[in-house]
Amino acid sequence: MESRQHVVLPPDRYPVTIITLRVDAGQNVQKDDVLGIYEYQGTVMVKDRESQQERPVQKRVKEELRSQWTGRIDKVAVQPGQTVTDPREPLAIVVEPCGHLIQVRGICATCGKDLSIGDYMGNDMTRATINMAHDALGVTVSRDVAEKLDKDTSERLLKERKLTLILDLDQTVVHATVDSTVREWKADPSNPNYPFLQDVHVFGIPHYQTHYVKLRPGTREFLADMNKIFEMHIYTMGSRAYANKIAEIIDPDRTLFKNRILSRDENLSRSFKSIQRLFPSDQSMVVVLDDRSDVWHWSPNLYKILPFTFFVGTGDINALPTDPPPAQRRPSLNAGGLNSGPDEKSDEVEEVEESQEVLAQLEDAQHHALEELEKNRPLQKLSEETEKDEETEPMNIDESRAGAEQATPTSVTQPPADHQGQSPRTQRRRPVLSENDRELDRVKQVLLDVHKMFYDVQDKEHAAPDVRKIMSQAKSEVLQGVKVVFSLVFPTNVDPSTQDLWLGAEHFGARCSLELTDDVTHVVTVEQTDGSRSDKVKRARQMPGVFVVKPEWLVHSISRWERQKEAGYLLEKVCRGPPPSIETAGMSELDEDDEAILSGRWEHENDIYLKLGHDDIEAMNREIEDALADDSTEEGDGDASQQSDFDLDAALDAEFDALLEEDDTQESVKKRTSDEAGLNRLREPTSPPSPSSLPPTKKTRTDDADIIK
Repeated sequence: MESRQHVVLPPDRYPVTIITLRVDAGQNVQKDDVLGIYEYQGTVMVKDRESQQERPVQKRVKEELRSQWTGRIDKVAVQPGQTVTDPREPLAIVVEPCGHLIQVRGICATCGKDLSIGDYMGNDMTRATINMAHDALGVTVSRDVAEKLDKDTSERLLKERKLTLILDLDQTVVHATVDSTVREWKADPSNPNYPFLQDVHVFGIPHYQTHYVKLRPGTREFLADMNKIFEMHIYTMGSRAYANKIAEIIDPDRTLFKNRILSRDENLSRSFKSIQRLFPSDQSMVVVLDDRSDVWHWSPNLYKILPFTFFVGTGDINALPTDPPPAQRRPSLNAGGLNSGPDEKSDEVEEVEESQEVLAQLEDAQHHALEELEKNRPLQKLSEETEKDEETEPMNIDESRAGAEQATPTSVTQPPADHQGQSPRTQRRRPVLSENDRELDRVKQVLLDVHKMFYDVQDKEHAAPDVRKIMSQAKSEVLQGVKVVFSLVFPTNVDPSTQDLWLGAEHFGARCSLELTDDVTHVVTVEQTDGSRSDKVKRARQMPGVFVVKPEWLVHSISRWERQKEAGYLLEKVCRGPPPSIETAGMSELDEDDEAILSGRWEHENDIYLKLGHDDIEAMNREIEDALADDSTEEGDGDASQQSDFDLDAALDAEFDALLEEDDTQESVKKRTSDEAGLNRLREPTSPPSPSSLPPTKKTRTDDADIIK
């Protein structure tokens, strides 16, 4: 395959003046042949006669123009005496019989030349350094070939109206463990976890432990649907043997992935993944599905799914046992750039190739981690802890009676044949495994939407859009208008802005801060006790409309591409949240104190007790108890019951007015409505009356009192 090569000089030589030329068009040359002489203004070191010290001196320097290639001179683009100022302008063009653009482990795939043999100018292996293959055969191509291959792939996918999906395995579509407890439970029908393990796949890998693999619920249906609109690739940190085993399970007839499988053996890094590894020049049609964002540096192509954990106590068995060494880390991409669109320089991100020594150390560390996992048997330990918890639980009445009956000699019974030797408590053990994960249903809908948006733009503009811009725009709208302050979430010795949760929040449109300001909408923190509340949480509790939520609220909002309702994530012990949504139909207009009560910021919450005093409260309690006792013995109809409750309310209202009469200043009148709410807490009956027993025209303030509580 002929290749046209431009003869140029290093940029620091320009401008250059051609002195002489020694070749003509059509002449054959060998590598390192002299093509001519040129001159440039250079810097040379000259020794000073007096000080004997070298100093730089500017002078005209002449050098030989040599060919870097073997081939035929197709064109001489300069003449003697001509001055060339542009480094991009070729001085001559050489046509090579072979450009060695595709190589296999240092051998040219076209002409068979051994390119590893070089000279003082180097070797030709550097002319094809891009690895785009999914295997470890060592096939590399040049930048030009890579761009052409990417372009061909994009054109083919556009015709098929597909995108590319790079799919992670561990905790994305499968969960694996080497805990041998699974084997025992899987073979024991009496074990409560037995039903969940019947579809667990078991296989061995040479030099590794036996692996137990569970597919994420809905995986097969998900892959079948995605195959219609995506060309799918597997990209895993597992070994090649592991990746092939998983592929046999999820794609037994090889119709989904074919040979598009990339493992850690070909990745050359155990710390990071790179889209450029498969698509070096064009990532505009690539979507990545992975449960980890750190290995992708929050790439704009990434959909971060919630990790799938089935085998409790086991994480990602192919993840690094520890964080990667600092020398192996790369900085995360700028969050603002991802929100506004793909980083223009992202295509040029350089892959981190770890040395063989580092890879061997990491491999040994993983072997040790798997050995510890197999030895510790976390599932067995968890099951034993669960049984201990059950033993400490009080038995219900039925169990007590059953125990008493079995204790009498005349009522001794044998357990069923399939439970011989097991106690009733053993027979009712709770399982520690469950199958309630449906995340792939949510992911499928989002990916369908991304695909639709991509081709809607393509149909409208008649030009291929960039999936990175589409995904970045969709992400930035999820938490738009949210400002987050973190409290006790990150270690004190790290920069919070570099942490995964902070970066994820920013990528999805939120603003993050370390200071609690008036425009903060959410405080993300961990559960705290009364004595250990952080200052931010204490202050946030007094700020209406500010949600104090668990980190899971942010994690789930990011993973599901949808802002989750805060109600399920509120830390109720430390956070009153925003003003509660209370049914106010038929209620009179609320004054300032009513609104303060509903929002949880009424500053006179305890004043009612200070005004009444202990003796008054006790007297009121006795009056309430007597009234309720009389009402419970009355055998009238429903109307009589309503009248009795109504009279009780009237009496309490009168008592309240009398007690406050001596302090009935203008300020106390203003607070009457809110004080009534506090009084309702005192007169709340032990057994609430039925709705039919309440007077239809009487408005209660029980909801307000509950808020004060």
